[in-house]
Amino acid sequence: MRCPHCETDVDEHPANRCLDAWVAEAAMGNPPLYQATKKENNEWGTTSIIGEPMSLSNCQELCERLDEGFVPDIRAGNAHYSTSIAAAWEVVEKLKNEYTDIDFDGEDWRVFFSTDTFAFAPDVKLAICHAALKAVL
Repeated sequence: MRCPHCETDVDEHPANRCLDAWVAEAAMGNPPLYQATKKENNEWGTTSIIGEPMSLSNCQELCERLDEGFVPDIRAGNAHYSTSIAAAWEVVEKLKNEYTDIDFDGEDWRVFFSTDTFAFAPDVKLAICHAALKAVL
């Protein structure tokens, strides 16, 4: 399964704003992020950033611009699911069920949302995001 924005495989997707948008849309049920407002040469403008699949280079550029102060018009909210434990826990709360389990094996965090839907990563927030996407897609 690949990200609709950058076409990165779910297990390979790094923690960034692109992953946050994917989680917001797929796992949390929020509308997609379509436009962003940026300040360039002291002028504000609107740029389409997500809607059609983006190339990996465009996704990386977008994430860099977001980190540099690019102000998105995020109708889905501005949760940083992949980098904030509070935001990641909202995902757990939404998807939790009798099979939900989160554990640490000494090296990686393992997150289960069913007996056969799981993900593991060195960071618990990233493992939650990956497992959530697998659970809903």
